[in-house]
Amino acid sequence: MEAGRNSTKIEDQSTTTVWINVSVLLVLPKGYITGIPRTIHKIIDNLFHNPIQFSTKFCVFYEQYGVLEVDPLYLKDYCKLFVEKSAKPEKPEENLSPKLGIKARVKGKLKKILKKLIPSKTRQWLRKNWFGEGPLGRYWFIPHKLRKGLKYAWFGPDSLRPKPIKQERRSRKLLAPEITVGKNFYPITLMADDVVIDLGAIWAVEGLMETIEKYKRQIGFRLVTMIYDLIPIRNPQFFEEIAVENFTAATEWQLRNSDLIFAISNYVKSDISKYALEIKINVCPVETILLGSDLAKRTNKITESKQLDSSNLMSNELAPYVLTVGTIEVRKNHFGMYLAWKRLRKLLHEKTPHLVIAGKPGWLAGGIIHHMQHDPETRDLIKVMTEVSDDKLTELYENCLFTLYPSFEEGWGLPVEESMVYGKLCITSNRSSMPEVGKEYADYVEPDDINSIVNAIIQALDPDYRKNREKLIQETFKPNSWESCALQIEGIIKKYFQL
Repeated sequence: MEAGRNSTKIEDQSTTTVWINVSVLLVLPKGYITGIPRTIHKIIDNLFHNPIQFSTKFCVFYEQYGVLEVDPLYLKDYCKLFVEKSAKPEKPEENLSPKLGIKARVKGKLKKILKKLIPSKTRQWLRKNWFGEGPLGRYWFIPHKLRKGLKYAWFGPDSLRPKPIKQERRSRKLLAPEITVGKNFYPITLMADDVVIDLGAIWAVEGLMETIEKYKRQIGFRLVTMIYDLIPIRNPQFFEEIAVENFTAATEWQLRNSDLIFAISNYVKSDISKYALEIKINVCPVETILLGSDLAKRTNKITESKQLDSSNLMSNELAPYVLTVGTIEVRKNHFGMYLAWKRLRKLLHEKTPHLVIAGKPGWLAGGIIHHMQHDPETRDLIKVMTEVSDDKLTELYENCLFTLYPSFEEGWGLPVEESMVYGKLCITSNRSSMPEVGKEYADYVEPDDINSIVNAIIQALDPDYRKNREKLIQETFKPNSWESCALQIEGIIKKYFQL
């Protein structure tokens, strides 16, 4: 891999070059290393330390500038900055509930004032004799009915139909950053024999697909893209409408324009083939690659656990806890975990373990977090940690009883494998790709069935059962590394494009 240039001189490209498109990585906020950005960063980081055999360089596609080569030294430094924020200690827990409107806030303040002014026994008497079964409770609906009747008389039956919920039609795409051509970014001309690899989230950058397609038509280079899942297409209920539209358009674009597609699991590979048939597209070859799971450069050997600072985890003492890792969103079934903990509290009482959630708020997460933080039965048992460094995540994995990941749908399920990297049992879903990840090392539940989740947790709380399951993991589980992931990419590229 070459060092950075000092001029804008374009070098002769007499041999095939493999270009890694890093456009997505450069527009994301520094420290945003979850999901797809984490995968891109890990693969690129591995390429810096273990350069692959054929000529590999990095580029960006911007509508304003065209195709630019990125100075590898600049990119290396950028990647270092990219993770610096993640290495910082996590922020104190904050209230992540959605903000209330003015009407709700005023109503809440009035209730507090009335509670202070009116004694408890007086409030109970009013509730019993005037509200509830009393005259106000019996006839409170009359003004409401009268108002509806007048509305019907003046405006007709359409006036009584519920208004549709307005969805905010904002773009979820990011804009290209300000860059200086000639300083770390250099104009290049791609060749017809070149291979461009896009490692994911191609839908996240405004104009990126259009720019790539424009140059592909002009030059004819080979395009390789990566598809992590088809979840927004198969399960649109988990996402905002605009996100589903963007993702669907991007996926169909990938199927039409790619010369080779990487899928991150056999489940996703199969789903891609099915979807291509459904929309009548002759899809290019699809190959499965396995993502790495060596978080914090760990091996299968489990080191001695470090003790966590209890002030960073629980308020009073280091309590036994179950860990779940991942963006907080409906799809990952955090509401199911919340309901499971409500039930566990009733069954186990003071023996109920804590639940530690390590992840940033994602799609439609506000209501879930509000329930967890305000329900008297769970607010002292469920801890949400939104800013967690790799070092802290390592400690969380090492010190937990076991992990929980009852997601409804995944393309792979990296937290399942990361749990096993640390020798910990994971309770996960029996759906999509998760059995492919967990194999015989995980315990499986039906994510729609709270009883199934609760029973699996109670079983895993048995020290002897947990010890036997951990022994199997520690003795026979072999994690995939990010180096191995990059080598798979290298082997497939060489095979398909005869490099």
